[in-house]
Amino acid sequence: MTASLSRRYFFPPTARFTARPSGAGTFYSLTKGQNAFIQLQETNGRVGSKIGILGQGFSASSVVKFNGVTATTVTRTGTTFLLATVPAGATDGNVTVTTGTTTLTSSKKFIVHNSWGTGTPMPVAAVAACSAVLNGQIYVVGGYNASAQTAVQIYNSTTNKWTTGTALATGLSNQACAVVNGLVYEFGGTNNVGASQTNAVLVYNPATKTWLSKSAMPTARQDIVAVGANNLVFVIGGYNGNRLSTVEAYNPATDSWSTETPLLVESSASSAGLRKAISNPSAFPIAAISGSSVLSNTLERWVALRAALAVYASKGFPPSVRMFFRAMPLDPLRAGTIPSTVRCFS
Repeated sequence: MTASLSRRYFFPPTARFTARPSGAGTFYSLTKGQNAFIQLQETNGRVGSKIGILGQGFSASSVVKFNGVTATTVTRTGTTFLLATVPAGATDGNVTVTTGTTTLTSSKKFIVHNSWGTGTPMPVAAVAACSAVLNGQIYVVGGYNASAQTAVQIYNSTTNKWTTGTALATGLSNQACAVVNGLVYEFGGTNNVGASQTNAVLVYNPATKTWLSKSAMPTARQDIVAVGANNLVFVIGGYNGNRLSTVEAYNPATDSWSTETPLLVESSASSAGLRKAISNPSAFPIAAISGSSVLSNTLERWVALRAALAVYASKGFPPSVRMFFRAMPLDPLRAGTIPSTVRCFS
């Protein structure tokens, strides 16, 4: 009888074949030249979740570590399976199992949700830059470091690497950025540490790596926040010698501006975002948050945060709004050492 291989296999260049005769023919054993490893049944989870680990040679003395942090609760089944609880302090990285003098490493990294990790520092340290997310990458534009910066720094969270885009013609800090239809828009800011403000609007095209000027904002200001929604960009609050309640909307399609309902309270260096109701998106579609005020597109007016939460509750939504606040405005004059640290939350 003649045996034949019906499939085509590809092996690493370090693979070695050994032929051994037997009563039923010839048996081939394969050595790939790879280090032994463990396999995770789940490659992500929260602190406290239980993760199954497949491997070999496990014993009662086996020690499991999540990126160097020891798991204190581990259950073993035989010599090939462990169930480990993700320990407090664990961060993204490989899982290892050490038994005696042998350490096996997971073939994939484990991602810890609701935890902070450290990314590659920015090439150019800066405060008061604006940022935007486009195509899975984070664009950090301008900022302040002894003077207003022109750098465009692009972070890829998958590779944990930075690249650079085309620099601004003039340094800017304390501006706002937003993404609409695959383009990064930059609004306002200052180029002289707040002595004066600009109403300039610039747009960056990642495909051509070029900046273009657009219609200026009606109100020159810095320390603003910009939110993209429904193909518009709402530029909220700010500072131009005084804190502002101004809200202006930019339409990229027509390159035009309109004036919107102002904030209840003047606000600068605020944060803002969108909230969509999952259960009934049309009933209460969008809320932009600035300081302690919330803007409802349905209500077309600003309401105090407490009142807004009551509106959410009356419509059957959970009375919660996700907000991201800076602990304090970033003042370049009092900044001291300029950080380049990147912190990643998952």
